[in-house]
Amino acid sequence: MSQPGAGSLRYEVSTVEIKTKNENGKKIIIIMSDVLYVPQLRENLLSTMTLMKKGYKIVQQSDMVVVMEERRGRGK
Repeated sequence: MSQPGAGSLRYEVSTVEIKTKNENGKKIIIIMSDVLYVPQLRENLLSTMTLMKKGYKIVQQSDMVVVMEERRGRGK
């Protein structure tokens, strides 16, 4: 797909696997769907608003950003 007005910029909507560690240091894989993939970008971009809409909590701590799954209580 090409976005109108974006020249030769090409993108696709995909599902990706993010390899990271949890708070205990255990390696985990997070699977995210409906991700906009742009192969021409040198860096990966992550929309915090999209993560929040998907139920994640974003916390900025000094030099890092922590992404957590929202824990929903019973009966809510």
